[in-house]
Amino acid sequence: MGEPIVLIDRSAVRDGRLDELKVAMAELSDFVASSGTRAIAYDMYLSDDDSQMTVVQIHPDSESVEAQMAAAAHVFAKFRDLLTMQSMDIYGRPSESLTHVLRRKADLLGLGSPPIVHALETGFRRY
Repeated sequence: MGEPIVLIDRSAVRDGRLDELKVAMAELSDFVASSGTRAIAYDMYLSDDDSQMTVVQIHPDSESVEAQMAAAAHVFAKFRDLLTMQSMDIYGRPSESLTHVLRRKADLLGLGSPPIVHALETGFRRY
């Protein structure tokens, strides 16, 4: 098993699309929870003014993220018209193939720059 991967995506909600976004968020969350992926956490947040969505994911390794992205691709595609990605941060050391998958996701959702990778320097975890 590789190093844990934490992903944090921030996106702007497109005008007039909040209600559709909430439905899509619930659908994606339910899908991830029931799909058998190895995600440790998959949380979606809206800002107080409902103008931004933040997704926080925790996975045991790169392979877990890749499997989830492949399994949820049909659900995930709905988000293209609902938001515009503003940032994607990857914490940990993602595999080369995961980095490629996440760059494609960022391109799909309008992020004009590559995701930022933050390599683990030190720390510990309990779970």
